[in-house]
Amino acid sequence: MKTKIEIREAAFYAYHGYYAEEQLIGSQFIVNAKVTLYNTDFADDLLTETVNYQTMYTIIKEEMNVPRSLIETLGQSIIERMMITFPAVVKASISLEKINPSIGGKLKSALVHLSMNRKEKQ
Repeated sequence: MKTKIEIREAAFYAYHGYYAEEQLIGSQFIVNAKVTLYNTDFADDLLTETVNYQTMYTIIKEEMNVPRSLIETLGQSIIERMMITFPAVVKASISLEKINPSIGGKLKSALVHLSMNRKEKQ
């Protein structure tokens, strides 16, 4: 059985950005994360047999608190931590949306998608 577990539209105010003003002023971010695992039996009804979405959220929150120049670097760090924390995960993906980035024009958001299969990490 293939199982997907997601965190949707987690909102954070954080200080990521290439320019010094972005790291000083900060921005609103929306994060979506998804992990895929294969498990043929959830009959034991144990949290250890799956992925704890509270732990997923905690990983995202902790990484959001570490300012980065690139949101790509941030996304990679989140995915790598999920792969380490949850050995059953075979694929992880994330989207990081920076709301109203300061680029000198009218723009709703900038969005980055990243994904990794476990075999890519080895």
